[in-house]
Parts: sequence; C-alpha cells; structure tokens
Amino acid sequence: MFCGKCGAENDKGAQFCKACGEPLNARSSNAEGSNVLGNETSAGTNNGGIGGGVDLSGISEKIKSIPKKTLYIGLAAVVAIIAIICIVANAKSTINLNDFYTIETEGYDGYGRARSSINWDAIEKQYGDKIAIKSGALKELGGFSQGMTAIDILREGIEFSLDKNEGLSNGDTLSYSWDVDEKLSEYVKCKIKYEDGSYTVSGLDKITKFDPFDGFDLEFTGISPNGRVEVKDYPSDNGLRYSIDKDHGLSNGDKVTIKVSLSSEEDYAREYGKLPSAMSKEYTVEGLDEYVSSYAAIPGDVIEKLKKETQDAILAYVASSYDDTSSLGELEYAGYVYCATKPGVDYWSEFNKLYLIYKGSVSNTEGKFSTMDIYFPVGYTNFLSNSEGVHYDVNNGGIKGSTSFDNTWYSTRGYANPLVAYVELAESNRDKYTIECGDGFEVYSEYSDVTSLNQIDASYREKLQAEALETIESYIAKDYTEKSHVENLSLKGEYLLVAKNPGMDFSKNNTYVIVYEGYVYNDDGKFEPLNVEYPVAYNGIVGLPDNEWMLTTSEGIVGYSNLPDNSWYSTKGYVDGSKMYSDIITSNRDNYTYEVTDGLKEFGE
Repeated sequence: MFCGKCGAENDKGAQFCKACGEPLNARSSNAEGSNVLGNETSAGTNNGGIGGGVDLSGISEKIKSIPKKTLYIGLAAVVAIIAIICIVANAKSTINLNDFYTIETEGYDGYGRARSSINWDAIEKQYGDKIAIKSGALKELGGFSQGMTAIDILREGIEFSLDKNEGLSNGDTLSYSWDVDEKLSEYVKCKIKYEDGSYTVSGLDKITKFDPFDGFDLEFTGISPNGRVEVKDYPSDNGLRYSIDKDHGLSNGDKVTIKVSLSSEEDYAREYGKLPSAMSKEYTVEGLDEYVSSYAAIPGDVIEKLKKETQDAILAYVASSYDDTSSLGELEYAGYVYCATKPGVDYWSEFNKLYLIYKGSVSNTEGKFSTMDIYFPVGYTNFLSNSEGVHYDVNNGGIKGSTSFDNTWYSTRGYANPLVAYVELAESNRDKYTIECGDGFEVYSEYSDVTSLNQIDASYREKLQAEALETIESYIAKDYTEKSHVENLSLKGEYLLVAKNPGMDFSKNNTYVIVYEGYVYNDDGKFEPLNVEYPVAYNGIVGLPDNEWMLTTSEGIVGYSNLPDNSWYSTKGYVDGSKMYSDIITSNRDNYTYEVTDGLKEFGE
C-alpha cells in the first residue's frame, strides 16, 4: 500500500504512513494502482473524481434506487468512519518519560555509587512506529537530520540526571530531574510527559572493619633520651601506607604515633571490601636504658658508695702528691653539683656529671704557707639506669680545680674558694646543662655581687678590718728594723671599686681596700718621722644567703714606697696619699666605678 501524500510504500492494513505519518485514506492505492473504493477501472477516462478515472454514474443510479432511510443510515456511517480517521490522523502519541528511566546503585554502605540512564530501547520498541519527524523539522534541521529517526532526535534533546551519584549510604534520598529541550515539539510528532522525583538508596553491602595495626612489631633501641624505634613486619598486603611521627630522640614514657593513609576510602572499600578501623595508634616508649636526668634519681646506696670512692680518690691523691711537710686534715662532706644535658642539646661524651665535694684543711709543718681549707670536687659521668640498676663512669677526670698557696711554689688540686668551684663546675656549664646543687653547696648558687660599701654587712667589714690590721702588724713586726717603729696605727678609711662590666671572674668584679695610717720613725734618725698609709686589698667580695659573705682573694698590703730622706729605707704602702689615690682609684677609672670614705677624701675624691 502506497501513501497518497508522500508515495511511501507501507504494510498492508496500516492506518498511517510510516514515513510522513499521514492517514492512509481512500486516496492511497495499492501496487497495481487499483482504486480502493471499487474494483472497476476505466482506461483513458478522467472525470476529475476521487476515483481518478472511475465511472461513478452507475453508483449514482444505485444510490437513487436505495430507500431514503437506508441511504441516510449508510451516509451517517460513512461520515462517522471519516471522522474517526481524521481524529486518528491528527492525534499525537504521548511518551511518559518516567516510565523509561533506570537508577542502579552498587558498592558499600557509605561508599556506594549510582548510575542513571534512559531506556531508549524500550521507547524505541513502544513508540518507534508511532512517531515521526515533522516535515518542517526536516527543512530546519537540514543535513543534520539525514539518516535520523524521530527517536534519535528525542535522544539529542532529553537528559536525565541525579543530584548525587557517589559516597552513598543505604537510606539516602537522591533527587532526579529531567532536562527536555523545548524545541522537540517542533521537530517530532509526539507529546513528552515527565516529572522530577526522588529515589531512596538501598541494597548496598555493609562494609567490614579491620585493625591495620594487628601484628605490628615495634622495637625500641638506644639510650633514653636518644632512643630510636624501628617498626618491623609492616603488613604488606593491605594496600595501606604507614608512617611514624618520631623515630629518634626518644625517652622512656614518650609517645610515638603510627599513622596509616590511603588515597581514597571509597576506592579502597571498592577494591578491598573493607576499611581500617583506625587511622593511627599511639605507642609508649619503654624498655630503653636511660640516662639519669636528676640527682634524686640516683639511688641512695649508689650515692653512699660514691662518697666512699670520693674520699678514697682524695686521700690517694694527697698520699702520692704532697711532700712530708704538707698534710690534709679530716675530710668533711660539703655537697654536690649535678649537671644533666638540656633537652635538644647535642653532647659528645658526657650526658650527665656528678661532682661530690669534700673539704679539708691543708697545712705545712714548716709554715711555708698558711693553713687553708681546700674544697675537693671529684667527678663521675654518664649515669645510666636500666633493669640491672644504675651504672656510671668512675672518677672521670679525677679531682677538679687547682690552688696555689700564698704565691709560693706550693699548690694542690681543688679550690680554696668554694664560690670559684661553683662557677667552674656549675655556671660554666649552664649553656648545655641543667644544674642542681645540694647538701649545703647550693648556697653558692645564690650569691649576689657587692656594688656598694653599704651593701656589705657592718660585722663583716669589721672582721676584714681586724684582719687587715693583723696583716699590717705582722708585716711591721717581720720586716721593720728593731729601731724603726710605727705608732698610732689607726683606720684611715675605705675604698670600693666596682667593675663596670662584671663577669664570672669574681676576683675582678670588685676590690675592697682598707687603709690604716701610722706614724713611722727611727730611733737613730735615719729618716724624718712621717705618716705612712697601709692599704690592704680584698678582691671579689660576694654576698651569700643568711647574711654570709665570701671573699675570692686577698692581695695583702698594696703599694711600695722609698722613704724620702734615705733611699736605703722603704716600706709597703704609701708615704704620699695622693700617689695612693692615683694608683688605686684614678688608674682604674676606665673599668671601675668607686667610692671613697670621708677619712681618705683629703687625698682625692
């Protein structure tokens, strides 16, 4: 059967042309060209009727012979059939898009994915022969429409999408929406029906969890606080990457954290079907040998053992080094200094140090030097604690310090001044070590520099003045001739010099000078009687707790003068007060400030 409009061949019995969509009415003809309204044909005759050459006169005579009632009924039926044909011809197919979408989900709960699509195969099957491209669309679309069907055009103008398609969990609600090109109605003979909506996710598999640190083997090695950690037997078949936040510089009790990482939880869950139950785990450092960081951490029995070793070391030194005229009195424990390396400070061989200090009186039977208390610090290093107890390096470096006696050739290990001992053992190490002092030696850590005469306690000044007088009288008795005498020896005044830039050498931080004046004469008149000034100097006076004072060094009587009338006679001190002021005060004003008491101001202020 051929279409009367476009000439396309259609299947026998088809109601609409598959090419143009027009109804296949009475004007359509079969392949032989016979008229569908009758079987009679007339060659070469054309009356312009519907039959295209069919003689309708005989049909007219028959219609006239039919009774009117019957004729009217027949005509009404024909009209009804024609009306139905017209309605069908003008009707458009309606496609409800909501009948043709699919949403599929897959994966694991919390990490699922969704895919959406339009079932064009079903649309094609159901509507492919019911819809057609409008004739005007062919002209408008031009070459673009060549070879396309109406379904193809619909494909180009309709989209279906979801608001979310990954990271899904069971129970999630997804919103879907249609995007339909408004011009489709101009191109295709059909109606499009659709409605946006929602979809609830279900059926995703439950994800399992596993411990990624199960079976880990951590090994702590080295000495605290410089221990190390090694991780052995990393799981190698679970696709995870492991890292540690700190693997060196460790102390017992420190915390180290092992972390795992993966590129994507979703990808990992899809590949392995499981997820780690934790992404990090904290471990406590333990079992390391440990450097002892405080004196209190050394057990008491170890300290008592060390005290015995210290006394043995001092006595052995004296026995092997002192001559027969020099001796050491009974030893007395004077305290300790403990130094422990500060965190983060590199050290070479001594992580910690302990100095146990004993003092004893050193004397000489022949009086070659004055009897003096000497402090003997003995050092021990690298105290290490482990399950077997505390260990250390014995007598490392021996006795610290060195002292000379009264500017003689005699000397000894140790310190005559405990404050100097404190400075060298403790203060000099403060840049790298934390310092502890105790058992009496801590008083030297609380010293204060003297910066004015009024700062020095009156009783201590009186003590030094008495000592200075004794020094002068001893000198006169020993060095003056029998006929040379000093009368009216009395306190003239005091000087104090204070360093402008004090440091750890206490002997240079201040000088306290006590001046006595005496009337000097000779029985034989070898020189004219005159007043002599005897200045006695003390260096490095410092204050200690509980109103105690410490002297670093004593210079004795300073200055030297020839008597003006007889060059054969001379004396320590000054016969010219102005010269004394110049030597003691003026010559040191570049580095020191000074004070002068009233009795000495006649020589200079």
